[in-house]
Amino acid sequence: MTSYDPTLFAGAAVHYRYGRPPYSPQLEAVLTEELGLDGNGRLLDGGCGPGILTVRLAYLFEHAVGLDPDAAMLAEGRRVADERGITNISWVQALAEDLPAAAPGPYRLATFGSSFHWTDEVRVAEALYDMLEPGGGLALIAHTVKDRPRPPSPGPPPIPHDELEALVKKYLGPKQRAGQGFPILGPGDMANLVAYLFTQRYFDQEGNPGRGARVFESKGCASCHDRRRRETGAPDLTASTERYSPVTLAASLFRHGPAMLETMRRQNAKWPQFTTAEMQDLICFLNSRLMSLTASTRK
Repeated sequence: MTSYDPTLFAGAAVHYRYGRPPYSPQLEAVLTEELGLDGNGRLLDGGCGPGILTVRLAYLFEHAVGLDPDAAMLAEGRRVADERGITNISWVQALAEDLPAAAPGPYRLATFGSSFHWTDEVRVAEALYDMLEPGGGLALIAHTVKDRPRPPSPGPPPIPHDELEALVKKYLGPKQRAGQGFPILGPGDMANLVAYLFTQRYFDQEGNPGRGARVFESKGCASCHDRRRRETGAPDLTASTERYSPVTLAASLFRHGPAMLETMRRQNAKWPQFTTAEMQDLICFLNSRLMSLTASTRK
């Protein structure tokens, strides 16, 4: 990666550890056998992200270095290491192309967990070759390898790889996008998109506020957003300055989703699932409370 987009993984650090499939449970055994690991030497984990491999493999070495250009990713890795009492890791904010100056060797092992493809591969591989101690190695670690059988899922349920890929392509297209790599809209495209979003509210089936109130309670929304709002820090859903719709709710989740996920994780709560009818009823209920609030204020 000769140039780095700092927005590439913006907001993703807190989700990475929980959202990515785990690496093989045999990973440590294979590395130990292949390299004769004995608790000595140093590990360099390039493109370490939130330290998934760094934290997992650190105990096999005297010292480990997690290297990544994203400050938020490194902060998440440092948080998890501190939480687990792991003290032999250093975190370095730099590109792999900044090696060897950014994190001088020697190293017994250099790893890249599903991240080597982001780099200038030849340049980085040549730099790493000179940084490895005699008998050391470079391990490119991935969840799957092309043309090889997929490893068993950590499920249940099994990870629906094909369905997820099809869903991403359906809504985002076949071209991979990240960071500031937004699609280019042709003449009139943005006007048509805004018109669609604006008129969609008139074609959605109207929900039922009574049923929506029951959904709000049964899904745990009332606990976080009403009764325990000061404790959870959840936003006040009666204070919106505009009516709720699928678009405004999606925007709210985009802004508050990471904090909501962290709160639910601390409380061991499950992420709520809604049917289309339940969401229509919930939106109708939320809007009815906005109207009641407006009416009481005008009095």
